[in-house]
Amino acid sequence: MPTATPRRSPSCAQSKALLNSSGIKVATVANFPAGENDTRGAVKTTVVAFANGADEVDVVFPYKALIGGNAKAGDKLVAACRAVVPRGKRLKVIIESGELKTDALI
Repeated sequence: MPTATPRRSPSCAQSKALLNSSGIKVATVANFPAGENDTRGAVKTTVVAFANGADEVDVVFPYKALIGGNAKAGDKLVAACRAVVPRGKRLKVIIESGELKTDALI
């Protein structure tokens, strides 16, 4: 049995209601799939997802900024998203490692 079912943020509330007594958690994504350097958008998506009942948000690390030389963008985006995670909820970071083509980026 799955431990979490991935859903887009708008359907989290419906999924949460349907799965309420099953023990299956509801997860969604932020900054997906583009992995842009959009801290404001990622935070907004994260806030809305938790408000809609998500148990977990998986945020895509802004790998394009890293490739472009902005090593601080990821720290900023992840910290900002982490700051809005309610107690008892989970934030995970998706690293698009296949897009990081050099050892230095990895």
